[in-house]
Amino acid sequence: MCEVPLWVSPSQEKVLLARLEAARRLYNACLGEALKRVKLIQQSRLWQKAWKAGNKDLRNALIREACSKYGFTDAALQHYAVETRRSCWIGEHLDVHVAQKLGTRAYRAARKVETLTSAFPATASAGNIRRSLCPSAGTYAPAG
Repeated sequence: MCEVPLWVSPSQEKVLLARLEAARRLYNACLGEALKRVKLIQQSRLWQKAWKAGNKDLRNALIREACSKYGFTDAALQHYAVETRRSCWIGEHLDVHVAQKLGTRAYRAARKVETLTSAFPATASAGNIRRSLCPSAGTYAPAG
């Protein structure tokens, strides 16, 4: 892998760092909200009933109903991300599309917990956000 440094002016660096910090905080807020919703689902009677159901189709239908009831959908978490973005300083640094994408990423991470395929999703660190949202921030690694 070849790494090429990204040269930016001090003002560009300030903007980039503010965007990265805003993205990190919004992702972690969305992830926290998603995990709260997962806990509510797992404590619900629908969830308990679903895991006792012998029929796979019935189980999936009950789980979908529980997810819908507690707002654990991709669209609901995108909406949460956009509303959170609008309500604080993050809106000055991130546009709606980035907020929606962060909501989707948090949903997918929490979905792993909901389906018990992962113990706990990773919170965002500055490095993870930098690599995932802005592949060219810091270094550039060509594909392949």
